Amino acid sequence: MSSIPKNENDEDKLSPDTMIILVKHTKENVKLRDIYINKNKFKIGRGIDCDEHILTPLISRNHCILIYKNEQWTITDLSSSHTLLNDEILEYGVPENINVGDIIQLSEHEEFKYTVTMFTKDEPEKKKSRLAQNLLDEEIEKQKLFTEEQELKRQELEKELIEKQNEQEELKTRLDDILKSQQAAEGKNEELNEMIKALEEKIKSGNEIELKMQQNYNNLLSIVDDQQKKFDERLNEERNKWQQTLEMTNQEKAALEKRMAEQMTEWREKQQTEWNNVVDKLVQQEKDKQMQLINEKELLEQKLKEANDALKEKTTLAEELKNSAQNQQVIIVEVSTEEEKLDTIDLTKDDVPSTSDPSNIIVDKVENIMDEQLTCQICSELFVTAVTLNCSHTYCQYCIYLWMQSKRDCPICRGIIISVTRSLVLDNFIEQMVNDLSTQHKNRRKDLCSQRKVLTQRLGVPSILKSRPQRGKKSR
Repeated sequence: MSSIPKNENDEDKLSPDTMIILVKHTKENVKLRDIYINKNKFKIGRGIDCDEHILTPLISRNHCILIYKNEQWTITDLSSSHTLLNDEILEYGVPENINVGDIIQLSEHEEFKYTVTMFTKDEPEKKKSRLAQNLLDEEIEKQKLFTEEQELKRQELEKELIEKQNEQEELKTRLDDILKSQQAAEGKNEELNEMIKALEEKIKSGNEIELKMQQNYNNLLSIVDDQQKKFDERLNEERNKWQQTLEMTNQEKAALEKRMAEQMTEWREKQQTEWNNVVDKLVQQEKDKQMQLINEKELLEQKLKEANDALKEKTTLAEELKNSAQNQQVIIVEVSTEEEKLDTIDLTKDDVPSTSDPSNIIVDKVENIMDEQLTCQICSELFVTAVTLNCSHTYCQYCIYLWMQSKRDCPICRGIIISVTRSLVLDNFIEQMVNDLSTQHKNRRKDLCSQRKVLTQRLGVPSILKSRPQRGKKSR
């Protein structure tokens, strides 16, 4: 069995950086507590000289010892009931290194199982005061155990002393009886003399033993008194330390509360400032949006007014064109050649004049006018179900419907399409003009209208487009 070396600094207190704590696994067992290892040499057991007392027969008087040396903690088993490290039984008297997270089990009972953890500086102050209270409780427990043992020794010595006194009294009584017998016999018997001599020596020896026992008893009482005085002194010292720690904790608590109150006030002021800035920013953004909406409203009203004016102008122009077309159903051209007057030319006739005929020139002019003014810019055909946009440009209903499936601006001026309106005047005017053209033009117009009607029904083009289609949505 290897011996445990003595260390001169075993009783020195450790710094918080090197302290460890044995945290119990069984939280329900209130009789056990976490063990704070605050010395270089820390002994655990139920003996009076142990630093941590566990008063149960399952724990030996000197169960184990923990030593901090060369920046390493070790544990040595000193018990008769084994000590386990990470579920392995330690060899008696042989130090083993321990680290944070290891499991230490005192004896083979699960209730005495602990986990090794570090004591950190930033633990709550109540743990410091609790540690001081634990040290005070340990001293009280040590003194209690010491007092109990000394009381047992005193009682044993007292019992032995009483027994010895009784034995002396019995020997004295026997001596008196023998002396009386000797006097009654009125003679000296050698055997009685030897018995008397032996009894006298025995009484003398008993007196010496009694005196020695009395001295031991007095010494024990003196030791108890000295230990009681030392304990009282140490108890007062620990109480003073505990009181100082408690006062320091109260001061730190007050300082912490004051600091927290200042931080809370500063945080509230900062939050209030940020909130005011956010509210001001939101109010300003709302004002900007309102101004933007007002400007957009005024712009839209202006555009609507312009569109209405353009529509009125377009309607007036259409009426003028209609009246002009009605007046020009029959165009009479007078051509004077050498002061001769030509006959009147009727455009309603189906006969197509020759290119050299002056009436053919008139027809070409009418067709040119229709191609330039009454033709859709998308399909290059005469308007079929003409519709006019808010920008005053006119297209076929079918053509502009297909165009609006992918774009929302006018094909000519690229203005935003806000409204689409049927142009019945143009439709009627074109029909009347086509009726006055040749049969070829009529048939072509008829085929085009039939084809558009079929395509319109197939694609589901509405008969009348919405007057104000919403932005970003397709008109159906």
